[in-house]
Amino acid sequence: MNAEKWETPTGFHFFDMADSSAVFVVCPSKTFVVQTERGLGERLQRAQEGRRSKRPLTHELLSDFCAAFDVKVVGVAFSSVRDDVYYAEITLKMKNELGEKLVVVDARPSDALALAWSFSRKCSTVAATPRRCCGSCGNAIPASDSEQGMSENAPENSPFPRAGFTMLAPMQDVTTLPFMRLLARRGAPDFFVTEFLRVSATSPIDDSVAECAEKTLPLTGKPLLVQLLGEDVPALTRVAREVLERFAGTVAGIDFNLGCPMPKIFRRNVGGGLLRDLAKVEEILGALRRVCADFGKLFTVKCRLGFEDAAPFPRLLEIVRASGADLLAVHGRTVRGLYRSPVDYGAIAFAAEKSACPVAANGEISSVAKARFVRERTRCAGLMCGRHAVRNPWIFRQLREMLAGTPDREIFAPRRGDVFAYVRELEGCVSDAEASPARVAARMKKFLNFIGTGADEKGEFLHAVRRAESPDEIFRIAEKFFLAGTLADELFPAEPFP
Repeated sequence: MNAEKWETPTGFHFFDMADSSAVFVVCPSKTFVVQTERGLGERLQRAQEGRRSKRPLTHELLSDFCAAFDVKVVGVAFSSVRDDVYYAEITLKMKNELGEKLVVVDARPSDALALAWSFSRKCSTVAATPRRCCGSCGNAIPASDSEQGMSENAPENSPFPRAGFTMLAPMQDVTTLPFMRLLARRGAPDFFVTEFLRVSATSPIDDSVAECAEKTLPLTGKPLLVQLLGEDVPALTRVAREVLERFAGTVAGIDFNLGCPMPKIFRRNVGGGLLRDLAKVEEILGALRRVCADFGKLFTVKCRLGFEDAAPFPRLLEIVRASGADLLAVHGRTVRGLYRSPVDYGAIAFAAEKSACPVAANGEISSVAKARFVRERTRCAGLMCGRHAVRNPWIFRQLREMLAGTPDREIFAPRRGDVFAYVRELEGCVSDAEASPARVAARMKKFLNFIGTGADEKGEFLHAVRRAESPDEIFRIAEKFFLAGTLADELFPAEPFP
């Protein structure tokens, strides 16, 4: 290749798709994709985090050889493309009694990239969390003094704190006003988001969403975003205007749902289903942004990485950037991945790097330790918690203390007795004058399914409460697991049981 065609990459990001892996090589003029065998993304992430296989893989073996013979990986380059196949070269440097020597060897791009990441963990100049690349290799260099904080990409007048912020993820039939008030009594997030408001040509503003829009700010002191879900542009803009006019003094802005993975939702080409039609996404985001701008309100987006796989994600980020969104919350899974697949924090890091607005990371932020890892791994400004805030309603207090620099030993840790009191309060969260005891118990179980993951390792609590037919029966079961003997003083597990 001619010298003028060479560029220095600023980063590598990777996504596992259905039957292959895509490695995004980010250069100043463009980002190009190398498609390799499935699993490379996971191997790259393991190498980046310093985790090794029980039996060494090829790149780990090569890295060990390099370390044993004091050979340095100087750079990895994609040397040519022939018949849509990429070829790579690894430049090695070694010293002996005759002096210093450079050697260039041919390699598959997959092996070369994995070796670069693996070798970076052994480099004395590597940062704790790889972020940028030097030369044409995957070796990370420490951020400069001006870059030591998170790369929030927030303008000076952004309402999202540069030091970090927290958000409650919207959850249907869970993030109601009573639950938001319950959370606020234990330490509210910096921002609340309503459950989605399904929008069609004739849809009104749902009563539950309206109650949140009117009362969340006065009752919790925290701003609220109203989330819309739909694909009819005139209907979406109509409802957005109605919300912002009716609740001008209590609603901070509009959030748009591009991530709901439930089949009954995406089959109607809304929520996560819209990720199959990025042209429509572009039209919707532009229209909603203009409405929010008319009212001087925030416009935010919550999305997943894609529908089947993450291949469209870079284009989606371009669309969000062009829309002028004030915040992007990224759940690091695809729609098909539901809530079971591993969270791709590398994809969220890619979003944080490429976005003009602050990015909030979402997906399995289960504890202070996990939140700290996610912040360091993704360089995101915000942390969004959903299901784990149901399991541990003190998590936003804990995260706020973490962000303020409180030592871990001084961060609040709930005890089992605290959790029992929380379970008792849930009855009031879901009760109404017409609901039977069986109906109230059924509603409580939506919350107890998450709380139970920290109750006991064998799942006996969950087994029992799923068969309970009244709140009183649930409380008797909860007493056994949270109050009996000295249990009330025991710490509630920071992480859920596997």
